[in-house]
Amino acid sequence: MTLRSEVKPSGKVVKKAKLSNPAQMGLFDQPIPTESSAAKPSSIPNIPAPVRAAAPRQPIVSQTAALTVDDMPDYPAHLVASVEQTIRDAPTDRVLLTYRDIQDFFGVSRATVARRMKEGLIPGIRLLHGRVLDDGPVRRLDRTQVKWLLLAVRVRHGAVAQPG
Repeated sequence: MTLRSEVKPSGKVVKKAKLSNPAQMGLFDQPIPTESSAAKPSSIPNIPAPVRAAAPRQPIVSQTAALTVDDMPDYPAHLVASVEQTIRDAPTDRVLLTYRDIQDFFGVSRATVARRMKEGLIPGIRLLHGRVLDDGPVRRLDRTQVKWLLLAVRVRHGAVAQPG
């Protein structure tokens, strides 16, 4: 028997007796060997398990694709000029811009940058089976990539119309 204590609402500790199951072993108990479990029947032969031949492996073909400027869509000349002017006017002289810099200088969120990368609208991004591969713990985009990002964003927002 094991004792279990419980606290009543009156604050008094009451000990209840709980019968332990003799068939259930404790955590650190060793099984007691019996004569029936000690003698193993010798009538069961030792048969090896069947072995299947391994299937021939197919070579893994890497589907990695690196996007280049040649893969980018064509944009109207006035839109390209507008984006290039916006990049020149950016208040930084850094060559590589982080997601935070792009958000601060151009108002493009990290989620939008990730979507445009996945859509294949930014050059210099490596894709594997449609997934963007990481370039390290912090991704930085150069000014050429930012240019294509801004072009993709502005086309999505309907800025393609000729200025009048």
